[in-house]
Amino acid sequence: MSKLVDTGSTLPAENLEPTEECKRSLDQMLTLSENAFKRWTFDAYNSQLANARSYMWIATALLAAHVGLFKMLTVDDFQEKLLVIIPLAIAAIAAVCVFRVSSTVAFGNYSAEVVTGSSSLFAHKYESGGESGKRLYEYKINLLNAINRAAILAVASSNIRGRKLRASGRCLEVSFLASILSLIVFFVVS
Repeated sequence: MSKLVDTGSTLPAENLEPTEECKRSLDQMLTLSENAFKRWTFDAYNSQLANARSYMWIATALLAAHVGLFKMLTVDDFQEKLLVIIPLAIAAIAAVCVFRVSSTVAFGNYSAEVVTGSSSLFAHKYESGGESGKRLYEYKINLLNAINRAAILAVASSNIRGRKLRASGRCLEVSFLASILSLIVFFVVS
């Protein structure tokens, strides 16, 4: 499990102007933090979304197969029919669980806001005819902290979705194995 740590703000003393090296380092940190944020909010989410959709398609196909097998049941003896129906019911319930859990991942409503207050900063910059390096440095530090907080939220949300997808995978395995068992019993009984 990946974790990001919020280190808090480290602004220079009130009367000190940040050095050029410090400004360059901050710009590099902003670029790296933004890239990490994009990986967690877009790339990881899209990968998990693709997995959830695949699980839903597989669960739908298994449910269709379960209905088809149930329609094929012509066993006259109730006990023999029960031996086929029990694993078939377990498989169908597991497939429905896969569909339900995967749909919560696929249709979630996660969003992370990063930039806040930037319009007032730049409006002030243009109204005053310029912006001091210290004010822009403070803004970048605050932006870096906001990106880090949003990345922490994105990692936490990704971990929750990951747990749900792992549970869906286990339910899919149960559904598949119960389907196989039901088929074996069906062919032995018929």
